[in-house]
Amino acid sequence: MGSHGGGGHTAGNSLGQLLENMARAATEFGASPSGYFGMRGKNSRVIQTPDPQRTSERF
Repeated sequence: MGSHGGGGHTAGNSLGQLLENMARAATEFGASPSGYFGMRGKNSRVIQTPDPQRTSERF
């Protein structure tokens, strides 16, 4: 927190970039018709992967 501004504004078309990122993630990680990624877990969604570090960086 503190007094420093945050949130980080990205240059360019932020909405366009967001939509591109969402489309890529849906293709790469699969999304349900409701827009959820992964499988239903106990209290979370689960994306199974052999390389969690790489997957988390890509997601």
